[in-house]
Amino acid sequence: MSSKTIAVAVVAACAVIAALAGIFLINRGGGMQVWWVFSDPHVFPGGEERYLRTAVEDVNKLGIADYAICLGDLANNSDRCFEPITSIMGNLKVKRWYYILGNHDFDYNTGEPILPLSYRGIDVAGIRFVMISSEKGWENRTNYAGGWMGGEQFDWLWGELITYRNRPVFLFSHQPYYQWNVWPELGAAIKDGAMHIDIWFHGHLHRWTINENTAYGFMSFGINSLDWNNQYESIFLFVRPKGDEVEVEIKARNHSQGVWLEEPYYKFTFKSFRTQAAGLGPLAIATVAAALMVLAGAQLAGGIHPKTFI
Repeated sequence: MSSKTIAVAVVAACAVIAALAGIFLINRGGGMQVWWVFSDPHVFPGGEERYLRTAVEDVNKLGIADYAICLGDLANNSDRCFEPITSIMGNLKVKRWYYILGNHDFDYNTGEPILPLSYRGIDVAGIRFVMISSEKGWENRTNYAGGWMGGEQFDWLWGELITYRNRPVFLFSHQPYYQWNVWPELGAAIKDGAMHIDIWFHGHLHRWTINENTAYGFMSFGINSLDWNNQYESIFLFVRPKGDEVEVEIKARNHSQGVWLEEPYYKFTFKSFRTQAAGLGPLAIATVAAALMVLAGAQLAGGIHPKTFI
């Protein structure tokens, strides 16, 4: 049995058992949440601070955002970026903001991340938000432009997607899905039906790049940037729980002009709990069966406690 199977077995098996028993718990939240999602400000002391600063001022003026996510390249290749980032983001008026690492969130000379490695899953009104970070940017002064994650994060991601396979899933990363080192294995599991993603949000490309229906069944949503080309655009997610459904509205905004954009604009309704289609591929069946077997073994051995990220 592979290390990946062992790493995710407990959480995956618990989700499968609960779903089969009809007792899967849904966190629908207490009302609408508004998430500001932005990417690629490339903050650096001096002139390149203004892109993020302008956007934060506009978001604060709007006064509607509850939470925020930066989809990477918050910094610009130097640990000198840390102070202006924390200063500007410290002024953002939200309950909490999150970030993930992109390829420029690492110091050029040392290769070390400018902010700590961060990846996590969050329940948002019945939708699972999954955020992943690239673990390499600069190594021996060579840039890893594509997304790269090691075994520990991949085991965690695999477990998240198996566990929440019956829930709507939004995945947030810096690079688009096809640029990740783990994509061949992950993409095969998605195609086989072992897991699913509804919308994959990313930055990195510094332009709107939207594919409404990829070959893997999810929407790929690349957002524009806050960057040196005087692009001050990002999106807001309006997440509204409605009984056993959740409505998501995606609206884009230009922060330098302080106006909403007509496009891109989307509105979706998701079931908080989805019924699995009959018939799973061999990979999906093997994954679920292995998870159940390891769960039983773990209980006999006194239990396995997976790592929790806060």
